[in-house]
Amino acid sequence: MSTWWARGRRAWHRWRHPAPQPQLVLWYPRAAGPPTVGPLPAGMELRSFAAGDEPAWAGLLQANGELGVWDVARVERELAGDLIRVAQYFVVAEGNLVATTGVYARLRLDGPAYEIGWVAVAPAWRGRGLGAQVVAAAVRAALALPPRPVYLLTDDHRVPALKVYLRLGFRPDMSHPSYRGRWRRLARALGEAARVPSLDRDGALAENTPADSGRNR
Repeated sequence: MSTWWARGRRAWHRWRHPAPQPQLVLWYPRAAGPPTVGPLPAGMELRSFAAGDEPAWAGLLQANGELGVWDVARVERELAGDLIRVAQYFVVAEGNLVATTGVYARLRLDGPAYEIGWVAVAPAWRGRGLGAQVVAAAVRAALALPPRPVYLLTDDHRVPALKVYLRLGFRPDMSHPSYRGRWRRLARALGEAARVPSLDRDGALAENTPADSGRNR
């Protein structure tokens, strides 16, 4: 009797406190070649990191509102870490940094890879394709480096960002047991952007789309 009670209590605890799910992983197939995007809106500039950008960069990441707490000290830690400085990009508009992302040299369980990390667009400048501009620039830079897989991490609720990544050519990873169901739930919100091949854990294209009901691994 006590054994059944203990099992029931553990099951109740798991229901009330589910294990956190990993972020979604998307890979960029090298065979696709560099992504292409349209021209920047008039009056804007795409450039890489320059000394002195740290305060405005920290302010941009902080203003995003969903990337944690940022200040100059944290940006300096990024610069001293895995970030590839020449592959840190910004869109500049009216003298301000309004969009950013960069390439990080990461070591994943399955080997070295390049992460496209800390994508942010200033709230007042969203809806103008600036996220696509900086992500495309970062992917192009990563593809020009010594060959490694290219990926990014994101969250289920970031539907506009997911649409951008899929349209640029990123493909969903299906290696975690939760991924297939999560992509199926996202399919309606993603619309046509969801109709892309998925990737297996080795970064190879799989047959089915994330919206399919059955067989992705």
